[in-house]
Amino acid sequence: LAQVRMQFLQACCAGDQPTSGEQVVVKAEPVGIVGSLGPPLEPQRHFEAIVHRSAEEPLGVDVDRDPDGSLIIREIRTGGCVFAYNSASAVELKICVGQRILKVNGVGGAAGEASAMVREAQEAKILHLEIISDCS
Repeated sequence: LAQVRMQFLQACCAGDQPTSGEQVVVKAEPVGIVGSLGPPLEPQRHFEAIVHRSAEEPLGVDVDRDPDGSLIIREIRTGGCVFAYNSASAVELKICVGQRILKVNGVGGAAGEASAMVREAQEAKILHLEIISDCS
């Protein structure tokens, strides 16, 4: 901090030295410690995944309900239709653990609608999943 103050004083006060009795006050606010927070955060991606399934095929995901109304993907199991979707999808459209499902076939989007999204996901054969992700 003392080094920052000296650099600041040298940069902004060069040639304008305080007269006797005049005080110079420099305040520096820390903005973070370099290297302590890890890599920069990736921007969030918002996309729609269209998942098809047969009559008896399981969805193959475990989710947690978030108080904001979204479903947080906790596990993707082999043999489910989400696993099959991922096998055929481009990298940027894959469904992965940690992503949030905001809507299922237009159902959801508000707190308290997580149960309705789960019901829709269990009953529908074509799922339009609105997903937000920050995973790369």
